[in-house]
Amino acid sequence: MTAGGRAETRTGSLGPVRVLPIPCHRDSITVRVRRGLAQSAGMRRRRRMTYSYHANAAEVLKNARADIMQILGPIATRSSIDAEFAGSLRVLAHAESEEVWVSRIPAGQELSVFLPSNNLLYSYLLYAVMPAAWAQRIRVRPSSRVKATCLALHDLLGAHLSPSIVMADESQRAFVSEASTSNSVIFTGSPENGRNIAALLPDTSLFMGFGSGPNPVVIGREADIDRAVTETVSARLYNSGQDCLCPDVVFAHADVVDRVEEVLIEQLKVIPQGDRLAKGLVNAPLVYNDAADAARGWIRSRRDHLRWQSAEVDAPGFVPLTVVREDEVANAIVSEHFAPVFHLVRYESPAEVLRWAESPQNRENGFYISVYGEDALRDPVIGNAVNVGAVSALNQEDGNRPFGGYGRRASWVRWRGKERGTPLLTSRESALHLGNG
Repeated sequence: MTAGGRAETRTGSLGPVRVLPIPCHRDSITVRVRRGLAQSAGMRRRRRMTYSYHANAAEVLKNARADIMQILGPIATRSSIDAEFAGSLRVLAHAESEEVWVSRIPAGQELSVFLPSNNLLYSYLLYAVMPAAWAQRIRVRPSSRVKATCLALHDLLGAHLSPSIVMADESQRAFVSEASTSNSVIFTGSPENGRNIAALLPDTSLFMGFGSGPNPVVIGREADIDRAVTETVSARLYNSGQDCLCPDVVFAHADVVDRVEEVLIEQLKVIPQGDRLAKGLVNAPLVYNDAADAARGWIRSRRDHLRWQSAEVDAPGFVPLTVVREDEVANAIVSEHFAPVFHLVRYESPAEVLRWAESPQNRENGFYISVYGEDALRDPVIGNAVNVGAVSALNQEDGNRPFGGYGRRASWVRWRGKERGTPLLTSRESALHLGNG
């Protein structure tokens, strides 16, 4: 064949063959090469801009630390604010690890975000500040429970981070109407509320839902009891229990359950109570009275199984540190508490824990499971819960990696009318569904 020249006739094994020219072949190669070089240069510029953006965001947070502590103080303990701050800086420092996904997201994306009522700084960072590196416009609706706090946080940080982040102080109905034109929606909160909202959005909107789950802890015969209990106490008392990653049940093997209970109560006896801004772990009044009322109601319903309680504190929303123990997995009533309640359940065989995890309800709620010293529970996913091994779900959380489990109430994505439970990373889901994933 000829390139860019005249047609010619060549003789081969099949006789004379007329060969037509391929017009502008060299030019087309040049165009493709130039286009590829331009795209590569554009990606390099985008990477440099993104790196600069994340570095600037980290400096903004560091400079505003004292003000952030003052804003969040009424709704979070000092230790949980410190953890949010550290986690936010860690996510920004490792933002480049998401570039493989960010580079595949088309320009001009519009995103709507329903923020949660807890972990405000970290959630604002994950669901608004980080996406601002790839989204053109981000509309954020604060939870009505903490609206004033969220608006104050945005007033402090927003102008120094990205003009694309807009805080929408409006009703849920109005926000949902606006969200219907967004490319994607991030929802945090009740799965029921999330699905009601998703049903009002077009199928072409990517919906990412972040719910919660019981995050069970399993302490087996081979566990380091002191370490397992210490990490469980730290996770359960994160912000006095007001977080979706707090463990709602602790399964302890029959051979060690008495020792687990003993160590647990020993550790709880020295936890300070009342002062939200005291250093270290503290049991402070809950921010929401309905959460306190629900926890107290559950404790009353299990009063025959009550093993220990701390002293009362005369303050609205206060729930004493509480240990409830049940000795049969099949009869245990496991409920999600946003409160300092420790639910200890004795098991004889790991098969009992597996049956519990595989029940329809717990498969729907599958989030994380921590396993200390129980070799029979090694599978990476148990039921629909991601097995994080001998560490608390709270300690292993990494904002640059997919978050959640495979339960449809824990973390789920909805796209073009289909829904599935899956761990979520917003940049990854956006690239896979909206871009060239």
